[in-house]
Amino acid sequence: MKCVLCEDYFIEETNFLNMFVFEEVCPKCIEEYSPKLLLELIPYSYGIIDYFYIYDEVLINGRQKLYLNKHFRILYLHIFANIRNYDLVIIIDNITYNNFQNYFNFLKGFKKLLFVSLLRWNFEVFMNFL
Repeated sequence: MKCVLCEDYFIEETNFLNMFVFEEVCPKCIEEYSPKLLLELIPYSYGIIDYFYIYDEVLINGRQKLYLNKHFRILYLHIFANIRNYDLVIIIDNITYNNFQNYFNFLKGFKKLLFVSLLRWNFEVFMNFL
């Protein structure tokens, strides 16, 4: 079988129970890409930003990202469980991060912000503006 993440071939032990069920991900990638809800607190001029993400320091291509997007469910569950604790929720992706400087005026006045993303983005470059 071929892993959908690393594209390496791997062999699963075949028996009668799993003869017609094929694993998509190899054991190495299951361990490497196991989802973990991680938190980073970012202070800014008007309050604090809770930044939740699933993968830290992972370089993935578009095909891998499409497969791993299924783990956004973890972030959505957190958002829905805690929505009343935040003034604003922003889902960070490539486009949002690359245009983040356009949002600075919009963020003023919100004390408690929630950012969520699949991959960790570096917000230290924006600290002078926040």
